Amino acid sequence: MNRKHYWFGFVMLGAFALGACQPQTVEVEVPVEVEVPVEVEVTRIVEVEAMAEELEPLPFNLTAGKPYDGTNLNFLICCPGTPQFESWARRGADFTEMTGIEIEYANVPWGDFQARILTESIAGGPGAFDIVVWPDAWGPGFQQFLLPLEPLIARDGIDYLDDYPPAFLQGGTFNNHIYGLPVRTHAFVTHYRQDVFDDLGLAPPATWADVLAAGRTIQENTDLAGMANYYGVGSAQSLFTWALMLWGEDGDIFDENFRPIFNNAAGVSATERYMTLRDIGQESQFVDTETEARTSVLIGDSAMIVGWWWFSGIFVDPETAAPEVVENMAVASLPAVAGSDPTGFALSIPVGISSFSENQDAGWEFIKWLSHPDNDKAVVLDKSDPDISTVVASHLSTLADPEVNAANDGLHEAALPGLLNSRLLPLIPEWAEVASILETAINDIALGADIPSSLDEAAAEVEAVMERANYYKDQ
Repeated sequence: MNRKHYWFGFVMLGAFALGACQPQTVEVEVPVEVEVPVEVEVTRIVEVEAMAEELEPLPFNLTAGKPYDGTNLNFLICCPGTPQFESWARRGADFTEMTGIEIEYANVPWGDFQARILTESIAGGPGAFDIVVWPDAWGPGFQQFLLPLEPLIARDGIDYLDDYPPAFLQGGTFNNHIYGLPVRTHAFVTHYRQDVFDDLGLAPPATWADVLAAGRTIQENTDLAGMANYYGVGSAQSLFTWALMLWGEDGDIFDENFRPIFNNAAGVSATERYMTLRDIGQESQFVDTETEARTSVLIGDSAMIVGWWWFSGIFVDPETAAPEVVENMAVASLPAVAGSDPTGFALSIPVGISSFSENQDAGWEFIKWLSHPDNDKAVVLDKSDPDISTVVASHLSTLADPEVNAANDGLHEAALPGLLNSRLLPLIPEWAEVASILETAINDIALGADIPSSLDEAAAEVEAVMERANYYKDQ
């Protein structure tokens, strides 16, 4: 492998992390990892006395009696115009009426978001954010500035942690502490042209072998590419589908000691499987990233894509998609490796509390409201205005709800099998550098390089990264 690998700071993957927040893929250069001069100790959690029995209980596990009436919370989020966030803001009036807590949304453009989180985290003190959302991959870089939530979860009897797909909850958990609850999440599904499949007598693909067979039939009988692929180098997006196949082969990127194992027999088999999709892809697949591949479906050039569930919104939008796409897009569950359950790729965006905040308990009241299953369902059901219409849901109960699926064309039911067996890419500060090595290897292989030797070379480079980071000092 003779290509230069680019180090984008301690987190890459920012361009895909918020999905629908930013339809175009954006590469973000972020500051290098910051040395923290002192360890932040969390010493301030205000204990709330039990309220008098005569106070009327509030929904969403909220504390009765408005003990935080008049508090103003600064909520740091990103991406103005994101429908889910706009829905939160509009529904926030109900939260304020119940609690007396006002929410100020510091809605930062995506390109400035990570730097803003880091700057305010390091500065600390009054004026910094009280609560914040972040893509899961960023968590290892600033979790030391966040408040562990377990004492608050136990204090208030929060009983819906098992209502999340495990990978979603894992996205806000570091060093065995929960620092955030998932409130914006994304899952992978198969998007396909129902009209094309019907015309050719094809069933929605259940396995990767089905995907390949259907794609070949489509290319033999139509002018469409069977599958929109993205083997290009850019924000490590080519690793998504590769990881699905790797996990489906019972493989993984690292072993329990963070030694790379993606070059073993399972990794070679998964990579060979991934490369079969080249036979049914669009001509530009070797340079395309997710954005270009998605566009190939939008303009009616490709009949399938495996990708984030939020694609469904733009595929049926007449302002972004060709008429034949708007009228005919459907979704199916993720393909599985034959003989295995589908293994999903998940992305979690948790919400947490700054350890510097002077309003931690009020912030926790807002998180209880925001993360509650009832609110999760209400947001995804609200189709009253395109500006707040979203498919993003985080709870298993929401995903399985018949009313939710009726309102969203069965999307959540399709996502559920993959999410029940889903994983995240490694949540480590070194992941950006590791991902750069891996996506370059995948692109080399897609262009014809030998699979075993390319994976071996990449594994050696990844091991060197982990060695420099002292992962093996006790081994």
